[in-house]
Amino acid sequence: MRSLLFPVLAACAAASLGSCGGAQAVRRIPNALADRCLNVQREVIGGQTKGKHTAITVRWRAGDSAIDVDESQLAERIAAGRGGGQTWVLARGGSGKSRLVDAVQSANCDRVATVRVDAALEFRPAAEMATAKRPALALIVAEKVGAAGEGPIGERLADALGKQPWLLLVDGTDELTPAERCALDRDIAWLARQPMTQPHVVRFERPGFTDPARSQPPEAVVEVPELTCEAVDAAVKSKFAAEDAHRAARAFLTQFGLDRRRGGLGPCRYAHLATWRDVELAADLAADASKGLDPPPEAPNRADLYATWLGHRLNAIAPGTDAAMRWLDRLLAVGVQDAAEPDLLLTLDRCANVAAPGSAPVIEACAALMKSAVVKSGPTATSWILRNQTLTDLLLARWVVAKTEDCNLMAATTADLASLELTAMVLSQVPGRRCLVPIIAAVCSRGTPADDIGHFVDEALPRDGQWQEFVDRAKERASSPCEREVMARVMAPVAP
Repeated sequence: MRSLLFPVLAACAAASLGSCGGAQAVRRIPNALADRCLNVQREVIGGQTKGKHTAITVRWRAGDSAIDVDESQLAERIAAGRGGGQTWVLARGGSGKSRLVDAVQSANCDRVATVRVDAALEFRPAAEMATAKRPALALIVAEKVGAAGEGPIGERLADALGKQPWLLLVDGTDELTPAERCALDRDIAWLARQPMTQPHVVRFERPGFTDPARSQPPEAVVEVPELTCEAVDAAVKSKFAAEDAHRAARAFLTQFGLDRRRGGLGPCRYAHLATWRDVELAADLAADASKGLDPPPEAPNRADLYATWLGHRLNAIAPGTDAAMRWLDRLLAVGVQDAAEPDLLLTLDRCANVAAPGSAPVIEACAALMKSAVVKSGPTATSWILRNQTLTDLLLARWVVAKTEDCNLMAATTADLASLELTAMVLSQVPGRRCLVPIIAAVCSRGTPADDIGHFVDEALPRDGQWQEFVDRAKERASSPCEREVMARVMAPVAP
């Protein structure tokens, strides 16, 4: 595979120095972007050297055609994208999506002006202060290209970028609420009305629904595959280098069905170990077992595994996983009034108003939570957010199923959230499984491929003694071709 970093990196300290590429190439890229380009390229080289990023092959879909491309080919196709058009890169949470953004940015940023925006960390706070004449996205781009200042912002952007093509990489659009995604779409439409060359917009997000009302339809969709069994096995071996530790870890995975293979054709893939985040979680749980911490249920589903991980991380605060989860439920409920627009910020003040899960004083329990691996720093020095989107999905799903017993309402709410990963977490809850068929029908109605839905349903249903009877009954109740295909995917035998 050709290196992601072009020879210009070895020949030039930065595009802005003008030592190579020709005068025209130097003028194409604003100095602020050129400086950041060099930093990103160095970070990617460092990650490759340390083994933190392994180049992957992705699936490029445009119209009726589909082809596998490597990272350098992906970067080239994105660089050639039509101005004013969009490409969507879909990858499960924890699959290395942000590192793929790094790779695409690194490969393109010294040949085309490339602006990268973090949806949650940059666009969300900017949107709170934006106005009709000073849209959040335009303000962020202006700052990144060195066009901040007075005067109409559209003219400043046009002066900085000229008539050259440019790329706008938006990372993590799935982490925005529906209202924030609408605001992002409005800001992209605002750019289209300005006297400037339009960017090719690349949205990096988790698998959702192909509802055309969500955004401008993409010209191409890129799918990042789940990990193969071989990749998972190698990662587990690397994490447990000692033979005895590795043998114990493999026994743990087998005992709890974490090495169950997906049914159907194609490469071997483990149903519960689809991403690097899943592998990290499984490794943590295997290590926790050697410390005597409570194991997951005998036939765990996706929510069970992540809830057990949370319980273990909070075992000094809560007297068990159930107590830990009920505490987190209460904390989440402080900010979430509407699942579509949840306020998930954690603060000591909010935490202090919620009963602690154990015998420790509330303030001590809250302080321990904020220092734990469950959370990470938020937008301010006194705020925190959940460590990753998968944990957010779990807690938001628990909130959804606790709010209603009506299957039609639960199905509509789940579908409106437009995330297959969250759908899996809803179906992982007992009340959610009671509404399996209506939820599948609602997601099917959004145009989502049955095969994609089937993957997530497969992870949500525990393979216990009632599994066969449960899926047989759901298959009988399925009323549309999509619903029947989903159940067929769930029941597909493992290929020999």
